[in-house]
Amino acid sequence: MADQGSYLLLTGYAVVEVSRNRRSMTVLAGSIRDKGYQDGNLTTARFAKMLSFTQLEDHNHLLVADQGNNWIRRVDLQNHLVDTPGQK
Repeated sequence: MADQGSYLLLTGYAVVEVSRNRRSMTVLAGSIRDKGYQDGNLTTARFAKMLSFTQLEDHNHLLVADQGNNWIRRVDLQNHLVDTPGQK
């Protein structure tokens, strides 16, 4: 959940928060190096080729276009989960 001094970006196979105030980067979901397809908690979730994302109005959810897996993935920052709507 990016605050006013930070922003979100996609890098490697991860969603990253960059804090200008702290001059740091934090992986929020996925992995910088490891790609794949895995739903679950933010640290074990895997993405393939992320194309873009949008942050929903509640600021707790992101929708990520995971082009490498051909799915829209949902990142729940409040509950620390990644899932794929429409998948069981």
